[in-house]
Amino acid sequence: MYNDYSHYRAKKRIFWTIVWVIIILLLLLLFFILFCYNPYQFCDYGSRPLTIKAGICGCVRHPAVYELPGHSSLAELIRVAGGVTKNANLNGVELCLPLIDMHSYYVPCLCNTGPKVIKTREIVVDTCTSCQDVSIGIDHINILYGGGPETWWLIQMYPTLNLITLTYIPWYTVFYPAQEKLKTINLLSGTESAAMTVQEFINEKIDFYFWQNRDSFIKMVDYLGGVTMPVDTLIAAKIGLPTGTNHLSGYFAYEYVTCLDKGLDHFTGFEQTRRSQVAFIKAMHNKVKNFNSLPTTQLQEILSMSNSNITVEKLLILLTSLSKMENFRLDFYRLPGFPVFESDKEYYWYPDISGFIRKKNDLIMYYGK
Repeated sequence: MYNDYSHYRAKKRIFWTIVWVIIILLLLLLFFILFCYNPYQFCDYGSRPLTIKAGICGCVRHPAVYELPGHSSLAELIRVAGGVTKNANLNGVELCLPLIDMHSYYVPCLCNTGPKVIKTREIVVDTCTSCQDVSIGIDHINILYGGGPETWWLIQMYPTLNLITLTYIPWYTVFYPAQEKLKTINLLSGTESAAMTVQEFINEKIDFYFWQNRDSFIKMVDYLGGVTMPVDTLIAAKIGLPTGTNHLSGYFAYEYVTCLDKGLDHFTGFEQTRRSQVAFIKAMHNKVKNFNSLPTTQLQEILSMSNSNITVEKLLILLTSLSKMENFRLDFYRLPGFPVFESDKEYYWYPDISGFIRKKNDLIMYYGK
């Protein structure tokens, strides 16, 4: 009898020992889940920083680069970008896709095909094409103009529309598949390579390219008799001119178009320079036709000091076409895209081909009315 009772007590102790062990293990597991468990640690995301930077473009309300928590998804990026536009096409878009640091994502529009992602450098460029991404065919001439220190313009002449469009290309633009800044391509491989890079991007032939150095620019303006234009207080103080309307020689015209306030951030500073260049081009609008009156020797001198595929004969033909465009209109815009800042000294402009084509088509349709 006593042995049976002792056996019962032993079994009871074992039972409660097991119960308490289970309770303790459950409490430890709960503590681990609440305070230690990382649900992403077993996912194949690689090393994830606390915060990441990701860009978004396409059919979202506010395309830009955003800083988000390290384990954010594409849905979260779309949310901080203000959501999608009414013509967004989310069919097949993986909203739960974990974001990758320093990558960009494209939200396709209606009529787009499925996304095809191509990795370039540290950015993912989505090459979706849409029914809106087809250029309207119309005869025109493409000229890539470059000038020191950091100036690039895509000039497109439409004789039948009496229109010239000038697309400002930031020098820190990175084109696929070159994966280098346009300025770097020009320095290392020459202006022809830079022109071929832009040509591949816009999928149109660059008829002429023209990289003009400082001396060539100064001589060009001086041969044309200088240029009269307003000079604001900031630029006047930097280049040593009185504020107000001034007649600028070639030297001061060059100082004007290259004046950069180094106290500003990169994007704001170069935007200020772009506005100065637009003002200069507008002031030179009527002077351009005077090129026809310049002696051939002066034209040859300007070209010989530059890197270009334009000969004097081709330039005269080009100027003749320009002279036939009476009271031609100018339209300026920046190459669509978005900036990425990796540090204070490393920054890039990633162009949006869809945005470029849509802008071009809108202008053709507007001026073709």
